[in-house]
Amino acid sequence: MYSSLFKNSSQHEKIVQLLSKTKTGYTRKELISKSKINSGGTLTKMLFELEKSGFISKQIPYKGRINGLYYKLVDHFTIFYWKFMNIKGKRVQDNWTKMVSLPSWQSWSGFAFERICFSHAHQIKRALGLQAISSDISTWKNDKAQIDILISRADRIIHVGEIKFTKNEYEITSAYAKNLRNKLHQFDQLKSNAKQVLFLTMITTYGIKPNEYSKELMQNEVTLKQLFYN
Repeated sequence: MYSSLFKNSSQHEKIVQLLSKTKTGYTRKELISKSKINSGGTLTKMLFELEKSGFISKQIPYKGRINGLYYKLVDHFTIFYWKFMNIKGKRVQDNWTKMVSLPSWQSWSGFAFERICFSHAHQIKRALGLQAISSDISTWKNDKAQIDILISRADRIIHVGEIKFTKNEYEITSAYAKNLRNKLHQFDQLKSNAKQVLFLTMITTYGIKPNEYSKELMQNEVTLKQLFYN
């Protein structure tokens, strides 16, 4: 597939293979270091071609600058291939039925659901009633916390989004509630957020199981079904 799309496709595949190993993506500097591909017009062209072909996307972190953007692999089949079909450089066959019961499948499912959420950002905004409000999508992390998705609204409200894949309703436990409080606290400490209001927004497959923690912390929820509305 890559050879039919790109000249010198082995270099494109090298970049894609590297990006398949990370959930958060790599900066240009990290890609140069890990791939040993020289910085310059050739790398710029390859990244542009991969982006325009839908294999990768580039994202700017919350309040980040253009030189702080990072590249993520977003093509679902390519990610599946490098995770389950090509292991240690070898093509694996008839192994899927053995792997669906392993923890690695659950982990991959969570990452896959997160990518689906980003590719359906329009539907998430619609589910939150943001059609008439200008808003931006980003992510954020520091050394103490990481937020899956942020929706920054023009009316100074920020949806702090947590993305969770489960086979049933997701239950916020005491330990996870503590984790959520820490994320909100860490993000709220940013000076740029002094006049912002934070709404914890849960994005899940089948919704949140109501309990004392969901009532305390959560302002909004979006489910898998809503991601596929036009």
